[in-house]
This record gives sequence, C-alpha cells and structure tokens, in this order.
Amino acid sequence: MSGIIATCGTKVETWSLNGSQIEQLSSTTPHTGRVNVVQWNHNNQVLAAAGADGFITLNHFKGQMLGKLPTPKDVGFADERFSVLSLSLSVGA
Repeated sequence: MSGIIATCGTKVETWSLNGSQIEQLSSTTPHTGRVNVVQWNHNNQVLAAAGADGFITLNHFKGQMLGKLPTPKDVGFADERFSVLSLSLSVGA
C-alpha cells in the first residue's frame, strides 16, 4: 500500500506510506489552538485544515502555507468566536 495521509490535533502532519515504510513529510502549526479537521483536494497536493481559531488554511502536502481564508469576524460577524468543525472540497469549474 502506498499513499499520503494527514493527521491533525495541535499540529497538522503529513505522512508518506510506502509498503511498511512510514515517513513524515511535514509538521506544521497553521492555527492557534486545536485543528479540528483536514481534507485533501482532488489530487492530494493541497491540504485544507480548519481550526478552533475560525480559520481555514490551505497547505501544500509538504507543509508550505498557500493561503488562509478569513475569519468570520473579518466578514462581518462582530466579535463572535467561531470554531470550524467540518469542511468539504469539490472539484469543478
């Protein structure tokens, strides 16, 4: 079996699986607080991570930060605190 997996908690980590060999590719802390969920894009090159800080970050599978979506506060939700608990990506135009 081969592939790439991602784990989350206080960090986002990616791992390469090749037969019985497991190699860590990256370990990042893209959020302040807990990371609640990670989701790969359609070709496993970009990993989206959502955290208790209300941000969704996009990272290359080797750990490079590609972008950060705004917090709900940035889009007009006053001073309410949000924690992103789920996310879904779709492929399309």
